[in-house]
Amino acid sequence: MKLQRLLVILLLLSAQMVRAQQCGYLYVTPNGASSGAAGTRSNPASLDYAMTLAASGGHLRISHGTYPLSQTLDIPSGITMEGGFVPSTWQKSNSGTTIFHRDAANYDVANKALIGLRIVGQSDFRIQELEVRVDDAPGSGISVYGIYLSGCSDYVISRCQVLTGNGSNGINGDSGVAGQNGASGQNGQGGIDEGNCCRAGGAGASGSFPGSNGGGQGGEGGEWGGFEVEEFCAPIINLCQWVIVPGSEFTNPGANGLPGFGSGAGMGGQ
Repeated sequence: MKLQRLLVILLLLSAQMVRAQQCGYLYVTPNGASSGAAGTRSNPASLDYAMTLAASGGHLRISHGTYPLSQTLDIPSGITMEGGFVPSTWQKSNSGTTIFHRDAANYDVANKALIGLRIVGQSDFRIQELEVRVDDAPGSGISVYGIYLSGCSDYVISRCQVLTGNGSNGINGDSGVAGQNGASGQNGQGGIDEGNCCRAGGAGASGSFPGSNGGGQGGEGGEWGGFEVEEFCAPIINLCQWVIVPGSEFTNPGANGLPGFGSGAGMGGQ
């Protein structure tokens, strides 16, 4: 019995040395210890190390200061993360801020997301008195999340400020497909030998498929032609007549057709 009690005591002491909680709290500073018996007021832990010590739940008291994050910080169930503490006294104060600053490195490539804190499928957690900052997204088509939650329950996020950078521009769409040729337009009206009647061009054909653009109307036909004449008299027989001046014949060509009703390039791909 004495040997069994001694083993239990040793196991408890060993667990206390590794976890090093003080009154149920883990104390955290930006430059805290990253190994060994850390997490007390006199020997606080780093944020990364404290998260491993509290993997199955715990209460983190986090001091003022900036905590750089180059990876998404995953939050487990049962944890309390409380910022706003002065490290010299471990009293709460609004004289400073507890800041988690997520840079643009190591973003979630599969989901195209840059995430500060991620909590998926967890419950019974509390986050309070923290400021979460996330930089602008790198690359193209990447969204930015200060705190990403999905499928969580029974949680509290209180007195936190979340400041996110900009998501990045989307990827350029593919070039549109060239439209098909339209059908031939209608024939223009037949002209007459005088005047301007019946010179309208043929109507443009409709597009090759519903919603496409039709062709333009054909140009007007030319006006009637003409020539110059002069009077020629034969003095011997005293006879005069009008004759066409050689090379004076002229015609009026038809006008150019009107433009089609196009509207620019095809729609880009998604």
